[in-house]
Amino acid sequence: SYPTLLSTLDTLEELSYPGFVSSHGWIENMPEVRRRMFRLGAHMAVGNGRPRDVVRAIQTYADERAMFEDFTGIGFGSDIQGIATQAAGEEDLTITYPFRSIDGEVEFFPPMTGERHFDYDREGVAHYGLLAEWLEELRMLDEQMGSRSIPVLMNSAEAYLQMWKKAEKRAQALRVGWIQAH
Repeated sequence: SYPTLLSTLDTLEELSYPGFVSSHGWIENMPEVRRRMFRLGAHMAVGNGRPRDVVRAIQTYADERAMFEDFTGIGFGSDIQGIATQAAGEEDLTITYPFRSIDGEVEFFPPMTGERHFDYDREGVAHYGLLAEWLEELRMLDEQMGSRSIPVLMNSAEAYLQMWKKAEKRAQALRVGWIQAH
């Protein structure tokens, strides 16, 4: 609940503890909460959505986080678990095959499982394998919009690890302080 979220943030701020993660963008419409999280050094991931919306969200989060840290990495949580609806493709973009992965190491061809052909432009992310097409649309939009969401997204794992290191260091300091006080 929102009151629980605020209470949790109050406690984390009191302890100066950065070990907090929003992994699926569930607080994306609350900039004041995001700022509190970023001030702590917490990690944020945008939720599932159309690529254009995700590019905008990544940019917004990255700009907000940059107020508190030089290094910016924002993750993505697809919430694929058989319950959440997955993202549709952008109507004004078309994936051209073959295309290469962001690092250029992998070449992707039209997806097929058995005899079944998947059309990302029509079906969106129908299964995990189509996240490559979704990411390709993010790349295309970055290029089109002059955005920087791909590098920020690609930094997300490192941002998480840096948050974790800070959390471990702070937890150790809190333990030492508690032991000394008792």
